Amino acid sequence: MQKLSVNTRATPRGFKKFVRPGKDLSIALLEAVTADLNEYADTGAFDGGTAYPIQGHDMPYVDWLRVYAPQAASSKMGDHHIRAWEWA
Repeated sequence: MQKLSVNTRATPRGFKKFVRPGKDLSIALLEAVTADLNEYADTGAFDGGTAYPIQGHDMPYVDWLRVYAPQAASSKMGDHHIRAWEWA
């Protein structure tokens, strides 16, 4: 199988720093995310593991979606969506 080369002119500007000869962009991006997560975990730059309620936490999920994610709830939910939300 022939390896495809990355056309850096077609690569979005934000991804160019991850383009490496001989390495798939997807692999380079996964390595970058892993490095960022490891640094985040090592430095402890988070809230100490305590959970805190998000804005609108007391609202039913259907209302919350309409208010905080209107692009995701522009139409009526199907039965499979409702089952997924209620399962979670």
